[in-house]
Amino acid sequence: MDKQVELLNELFLYVVLAGGVHHHTKGAFSGRVMWADLIRRTPEFIFYGWAPSPVANEIPRHAQVCNAERQGLKVTNGFSGLVKQCVEEHGRDHTLACISVDTGLHVHLIQEAVEAGARFIWCDKPIVVSMEDLAKLEALQEKHSDVVIFGVQNHRYCAAVMYQRAEAQKAKKAKKKRKHRTGFGQAWLLGDQESRQALSRLDDFRTTLSDLGAHCFDLEEFINGADVSAVHNGQNLHGLSGDFADNITGGTCELEFVGDPQLSGHIYVDQCLATALMDDLWSLQEIEGQTASLWRMGRHSGSSIALATVADPDINNPAHWDKPLEFGADEYGDLNGNFAGWSPPGHDPHCWPNMWRTHAKAILGAYARIMKLEIAKQELLPWHMLLPVPTLQGTGKRTAQWIKAHVESANGNGKRVSLGA
Repeated sequence: MDKQVELLNELFLYVVLAGGVHHHTKGAFSGRVMWADLIRRTPEFIFYGWAPSPVANEIPRHAQVCNAERQGLKVTNGFSGLVKQCVEEHGRDHTLACISVDTGLHVHLIQEAVEAGARFIWCDKPIVVSMEDLAKLEALQEKHSDVVIFGVQNHRYCAAVMYQRAEAQKAKKAKKKRKHRTGFGQAWLLGDQESRQALSRLDDFRTTLSDLGAHCFDLEEFINGADVSAVHNGQNLHGLSGDFADNITGGTCELEFVGDPQLSGHIYVDQCLATALMDDLWSLQEIEGQTASLWRMGRHSGSSIALATVADPDINNPAHWDKPLEFGADEYGDLNGNFAGWSPPGHDPHCWPNMWRTHAKAILGAYARIMKLEIAKQELLPWHMLLPVPTLQGTGKRTAQWIKAHVESANGNGKRVSLGA
């Protein structure tokens, strides 16, 4: 243990953050603010500099930005300049460029960071939403062959999700039939439809399918330990009227998986779901001969699993579910006290910081293995640093392929479309 602690001291990264602040006056999405907190509260991260609004003329007067300036943190709009300074002072192998901005800016800022010398990128999900943008970043990585682009998928690091992953692995080994359904409901488009938040949520590719759907897609693949091979029965939802009647506000599709005919998946996304609570994300696991299990972040504690009391349960019928089984605040990562109160409205105050903290540790573990640090060579990395992490060439690429396949299926009366076709 002493040797592990000693070697962990060699694991650190200087972090430059782009974005991380969403400063709408109404309907602000607070999730992006979590990045600055995460960096500060992860001991292996050294917060070098912050470009809170990297494509604007003015720095937003957010409370965290003002505090950062008072504490002496480098705060500027010039993201690429900060990355270049950090690389010059600490080396490209010790610089991590974090990007948390609107999805449409991801490619531009990743290109900026790499051209400024960054080798390691950690970008909010989805990294890309189109095959065109994917091609741009693949060309960038071909030119800079040692560049690593990590993605974000925080919910996969929740204890309850890990429970379903373990159950799926056992069921697959036993060759049992499995059906997995994921969904993400929101009611925000039923409210102030003309706020900047609502209008940005009506951007079909940057939000409906990519922002919400990307979470569902990752849970389907991560929990089941299998890549999606095809989409069928794709449909788009249109939940608004008047000037917004043509906008896509949700979607649904069926999934097939590579080499696993015993497994089927289903994704449902709806931003006009009147019954939804804040971030009503769920994962319903049904395994042959077993009781169905439900993880539902918006209704139950984010760290708990509910077990069905009936066959073919309805996720919205409380009578179909036992009292959720709580995994405990510290079950999946050390809370360390200083995370108290660190979660957006509607999110479990324990699950949210735990899964984000564990996500950061997984990124650090991947970094240690890539760099062949001594702690990785001696196989002394802590368990949470050994968890799989999303990358551009993995989850990022397949998410873009899924979005394309869903659109083609929905536009083709639900036809079957292979990913990568």
